[in-house]
Order: sequence, then C-alpha cells, then structure tokens
Amino acid sequence: MKHLYEIFEQFPDGASLWRESAMGHQKAQRKVMEMARKSANPIYAIDLTGGDVIRIDESRGRNKTSTAPSGEFKEKKKPLPVE
Repeated sequence: MKHLYEIFEQFPDGASLWRESAMGHQKAQRKVMEMARKSANPIYAIDLTGGDVIRIDESRGRNKTSTAPSGEFKEKKKPLPVE
C-alpha cells in the first residue's frame, strides 16, 4: 500500500509551509530532492499515517535522502526532578 506524503519547506524562522503531496515513498523522495535543488531552505516530506520523514541529509550532500520515524526528530524532554 502506498502512503501519502505531505511535502513542506522550512524557513529560517522555523515556520513550515506546505508545498504539495506525493503518493508513495519513491515519488516523495524524488519530489523532495527536486524541490531542494530549487530552494535554499530545507525541504522535507512526512507520511502522516506511518510517521516516516524524508529529509535531505546535509552531511552527505543535497542529492541524498534519509528516512527516519518522525519521533527521532522530536525534541527530547528532560525528566522532572524527583523531590
């Protein structure tokens, strides 16, 4: 089953703007790479049902992508101190 990915552009102030949708991982990956070549801002895609995120891997170059569960990109919360 193909998943629907929503593709966003992230701006320097942290705001994200929806750009388009893509059906399936491979099509979303191609779209992210294509859009990243045209934009100075980071581009990413999210599968809202499965939680996968496709981002450009800056350490490997703009033509590479990596996929990770969306939870890996969330800020980790510090545990509250126990009194």
